[in-house]
Amino acid sequence: MNNLFERHKKIYKYYGKKFDNNTKHSFTSIFINTNLIKEQDLIKQLKDNKADIKQYFYNSAIVKANFSLASTPQYLSGLYYIQELSSQLCSRALLKPTKDSITILDMCASPGGKTINLSVIAPNAKITAIEKFKTRLPALYTNLNRMLVNNVDVQVIDAVEATGKYDFILLDAPCSGNFMNEKQWYNKRKLNDFNNRQKLQKELLLTAHKVMKKDSILVYSTCSLEPEENEEVIDFALEHFEILDIKDKVVLENSYPAMTDFEEKKYNPKVKKARRILHNNKFTPFFIAKLRKL
Repeated sequence: MNNLFERHKKIYKYYGKKFDNNTKHSFTSIFINTNLIKEQDLIKQLKDNKADIKQYFYNSAIVKANFSLASTPQYLSGLYYIQELSSQLCSRALLKPTKDSITILDMCASPGGKTINLSVIAPNAKITAIEKFKTRLPALYTNLNRMLVNNVDVQVIDAVEATGKYDFILLDAPCSGNFMNEKQWYNKRKLNDFNNRQKLQKELLLTAHKVMKKDSILVYSTCSLEPEENEEVIDFALEHFEILDIKDKVVLENSYPAMTDFEEKKYNPKVKKARRILHNNKFTPFFIAKLRKL
């Protein structure tokens, strides 16, 4: 293994954990579209089809089935969306379920899973979903249409060109990914990749700051393990934002405080209010920070 594997071992050692890059998930996680069906009704329908399914947290379930979950009548009718548990936590961190008429910006939307999460927990919101790349639009539109989402306006622009003013912003930033989501990850990545990503991530955060209302809330997230894309970005963000405690119980139960130092670098102690999700038999690696505009 290369030096990136060794640095991941250091990150896990920081938390008193042993790093294992061979972890596999034996189930599929789904997000239930409660705008169309009650959770227990969907669970019963899939159980009737001989699926092993149980609710994991609000709007979410984990499923084992001997058939494709992407071809069931329930899936095709938009009753659920297949999504990693870690990804589902972003919307939970951003806001509680609400019927209020709020405005939300999803800065990096495709393929649309997190946009759909937000639409379900805030059905009366006006959501703007930005996608820069036209090649990614078919997946976004397909998922929004299948899930019968009707409160989302898609904008095909670079997120750094975003305009308007929003109550809540989700910035699930472009990142270097991780070894669980991409085959041969360790053979494809170099340390300098993370620094290059960091430049864009900071630029997107500054854009978000411009389009936030006073006291608006932003969630910054990545599926990266790298401090350059996580703690270092939030350390920079504290010049423009206040970092908030994430109070959602499910997030807290499945995550750890962000690091305040790594190797030779030290970060603002407030950075530890962000949360790191370490991979295990249920979750993939993730990083979530909740910020308020100063």
